Amino acid sequence: MDEWLIRLQEALDGGTEDDYSQGVQDVLRLLGWMDAAGQACGDVTAMLLASLRAHAAQGLTAAHDWEDLDASGLRGVDVLRALEASRIAGVEAAAPARHVSVAQVIIKRGTDAGDQYLYCYDPQAGQYQPVGGKRDPEDASLEAALRREMFEELELGAIPTVQEVSLELVKDDWRTQEVSRTYGILTGYQFAFFHAQRLLFPLTISRDIRWIGREQIAAGWAADEREISPILQTALGWDLLDRLGTSL
Repeated sequence: MDEWLIRLQEALDGGTEDDYSQGVQDVLRLLGWMDAAGQACGDVTAMLLASLRAHAAQGLTAAHDWEDLDASGLRGVDVLRALEASRIAGVEAAAPARHVSVAQVIIKRGTDAGDQYLYCYDPQAGQYQPVGGKRDPEDASLEAALRREMFEELELGAIPTVQEVSLELVKDDWRTQEVSRTYGILTGYQFAFFHAQRLLFPLTISRDIRWIGREQIAAGWAADEREISPILQTALGWDLLDRLGTSL
């Protein structure tokens, strides 16, 4: 058996009083599983601790896939959402536990019925959102992150080049904080909004990639009765959006 599992088993049994054991018990106390005396807080937490001890005794780690957002049954994000809900309810003004930078693009076209904007449906968030997403560590810049997101969300054959679409920054460093619809964690968001100009590559419109008009965006619901994110009208406002030219 791995040495760390032996140490963990001893800590869960309360048989040692070293710093390692105290640290394990402090984490369990933070989770509400163990009290200050090192005892389970109730029947269910006693069984949770018993299960952890059994895992350690058998040389096992929990085989649960914590990363699968589409899993049936209990998901890692469900545990995260419950923990965050408890934390937020426990203080007057909870601080974000996560911070991300987000780049989104306004892709606009004119029609006889009025201007329309391109949105993609995010099944994890449960809403239509402007094309874009968070900046990953490997992204060289926010614009690079946005071009990668356009490639992924619009199902393109390659990341669009500057010759295929020009991206103009229209608003930077717009900040807000809210509980992530996907992960359930209170998140501080820093947004940058770009306007797509001279878009030359073809767009594939589908059930989840569609043009949505101003009336539906303002109402917050698409024609298919799925929710629409209010981010564009909240962060930019209609005066700015109306001044932007069409992308195609």
